Amino acid sequence: MKCLLSVLFLTFAFNLCGLAHAQQNLSVAAQLASIDAARMLNESDPAVVRMRSALDDAKLVCRVDSLVTGDQVAAIRKALAAKNVTVTNIELVEMIPQMVGNSKFRGKCEQYIAMYAALRDKGFSHPKATNAVRGVLNGL
Repeated sequence: MKCLLSVLFLTFAFNLCGLAHAQQNLSVAAQLASIDAARMLNESDPAVVRMRSALDDAKLVCRVDSLVTGDQVAAIRKALAAKNVTVTNIELVEMIPQMVGNSKFRGKCEQYIAMYAALRDKGFSHPKATNAVRGVLNGL
């Protein structure tokens, strides 16, 4: 069900950008980077390479595959956009290892991403929300 909702969201986002025709052939990294760029990016585009690297880093911290991380990022970005909070997919993916770092709390990324989203909803900037979550994790 979670994957289905993510696919539906990505389909909607790609339709908005006029990119629906090639969506099925794209990796998670290319889909997320293409949404950020508002245009179709190929797998070798620097933005896709950056996204793939960021997803790999997040995957190590979250202990889940890139699809799950991509689903979480897409859901949080959609929720924040509904509240007029602007954030890019790359910002969200790159902040995951920054927030969690070497803490003993690896593997619970959905909770940390939700904490980040709640702070952004309260008016925190991207860097302040990221640092606040990292501070909470380091203080536990």
